[in-house]
Amino acid sequence: MMNLQHQPFDRFSPVSSVLCQSQSFLCQSQSFLCQSQSVLCQSQSVLCQSQSVLCQSQSVLCQSQSVLCQSQSVLCQSQSVLCQSQSVLCQSQSVLCQSQSVLCQSQSVLCQSQSVLCQSQSVLCQSQSVLCQSQSVLCQSHSACVSLSPSCVSLSPSCVSLSQPCVSLSRS
Repeated sequence: MMNLQHQPFDRFSPVSSVLCQSQSFLCQSQSFLCQSQSVLCQSQSVLCQSQSVLCQSQSVLCQSQSVLCQSQSVLCQSQSVLCQSQSVLCQSQSVLCQSQSVLCQSQSVLCQSQSVLCQSQSVLCQSQSVLCQSQSVLCQSHSACVSLSPSCVSLSPSCVSLSQPCVSLSRS
């Protein structure tokens, strides 16, 4: 009786075995799929970390570039101030040169005026010399007239009175 009852199960036993093998293969496939998904998730995590490091590096690079731009801006401002200072210095030197030129022109005019004054004084001295020579000749003439012709004194007292300076100079 027992053998007769177990016969139907024995008939279906290869099917069960195949089913179990199929289920086992399916479980193995699912396990492999899960492992693959886990590896994929780990790879994605590593990729995300790499991207995060790259973003941080880019942020540091941007900050460095910003600091560099600020430094260049400060340098440009300093150069602009230096150029303005040099421009003011050049203008001051130009004004100084113009002042020196005006001073030189004034000195030149003063020298010309002094030269004209010296020439005038020289002409005056020559005129005075000529006048002195004329007076000397006149005095010599009056002295000769007095010494050579005493009758001139008696006949023309006006001559003596007009030529008193000459007589006094000739006597001395």
